[in-house]
Amino acid sequence: MSGRETTGHPLNRAYRVPRQPGSIMKPLGVYTPALDNGFTAATGIDDSPHYNDKGELWPKNWYNGYRGLQTLRTSLVQSINVNAVKVLEKVGIEKSKEYLKKFGIINEENELDDTYVSRSENVDYNDEKLIKYGSWCHDKRCNNS
Repeated sequence: MSGRETTGHPLNRAYRVPRQPGSIMKPLGVYTPALDNGFTAATGIDDSPHYNDKGELWPKNWYNGYRGLQTLRTSLVQSINVNAVKVLEKVGIEKSKEYLKKFGIINEENELDDTYVSRSENVDYNDEKLIKYGSWCHDKRCNNS
């Protein structure tokens, strides 16, 4: 979670670096339900081309190309988009939504209220959801520093 070069400038990237909503949604809405439903940190996921329902290559990874078979742990740490989508397809949207509700990210009274996602571009670094993510990551030991 923190950088290796922290001398004089400690930086906790878990909550001090602005992130796209997916950076928080993947661990909470994809990998947590996966770990609770049969996946392990060592489960292999193939980082290879994936196509949506329209036959379009989707999604793209933050890096160019693909890296082949990766563990769930590596997929999480490296934030591999393709692998997150593949795991989500196996876990199921409804199971993912169930977990996002538990974390308070989906408003149970109005599932279409995307207040958190819309607000994420103006992140409050003390945001309760980010604190939950930091706690989750610590408990699941995804910190590879």
